[in-house]
Amino acid sequence: MKFPRIVAISTVLIFAAIAAVSFTPTGFADCGDCREQGSPLYIEKNMPPQIVIGKPYEYIIRVTNRTDRLVNDVSVIETLAETYVMSAALPEPSKVAGQTIQWDFGTLKPKESRTLTIQGSAKSTGSFKSCTKVIHSQSLCQGPELGMPAILLEVIDTEDPVQVGGTEKFYVTVTNQGNAPDENILVKMSFEENFDYVSSGGPTQAKVESAKSVEFAPLASLAPGHKATWEVTAKALSEGDHRTSVKLTSDAIRRPVDETESTHVY
Repeated sequence: MKFPRIVAISTVLIFAAIAAVSFTPTGFADCGDCREQGSPLYIEKNMPPQIVIGKPYEYIIRVTNRTDRLVNDVSVIETLAETYVMSAALPEPSKVAGQTIQWDFGTLKPKESRTLTIQGSAKSTGSFKSCTKVIHSQSLCQGPELGMPAILLEVIDTEDPVQVGGTEKFYVTVTNQGNAPDENILVKMSFEENFDYVSSGGPTQAKVESAKSVEFAPLASLAPGHKATWEVTAKALSEGDHRTSVKLTSDAIRRPVDETESTHVY
């Protein structure tokens, strides 16, 4: 009699080699610097080099904001292989639908990273490839800085009191204390009966001169933090408590700014 042939079947372990992968998303994303064509987010995906069917394994996804700016509305979407059975995901996903997992992180700070861990096992042979997608808002918020000039007017005399027949030097200083330039700065100086105008010098020349006043040609521009100083010489004519008056206007200052300096003549 012939007996049926018995074939011994041994368990076969099926291995799949999966190399660790690092990549960045392709395409253009506005990261605040229009010269940089690429996403502000860097993705690293680390998987075991080898897995065994039915045995648990985990892999890690790390998302990093590589810019110096906030990146808003960040979401990570992981599409698992059909052959993968997920048992856990850390941190807890915002949404799970079939083989798709989604984490919504909101805002990533500059250089901040988020790490995701996925645990499970391969249930059968086939493709073990999973795909990661990261999305974020691509709005560009930008606006001009508010710039305003802030003009300070100062008048000083160098001799006080001054004797009749003597000369007095006055210095008129205009300082821009603001954060934007001012333009067409016009300075006019007037004397009472105790003084007569003699001469002057400075960043602009005298445009109108008389015994009792001098008006300077407009200063085209005064940058933030800069000063302009005019020197005016006058002759003392008579005793008294004299007032020297200076008026200033500019593109930013339509209503004149007045400054007065007191000088005693004896």
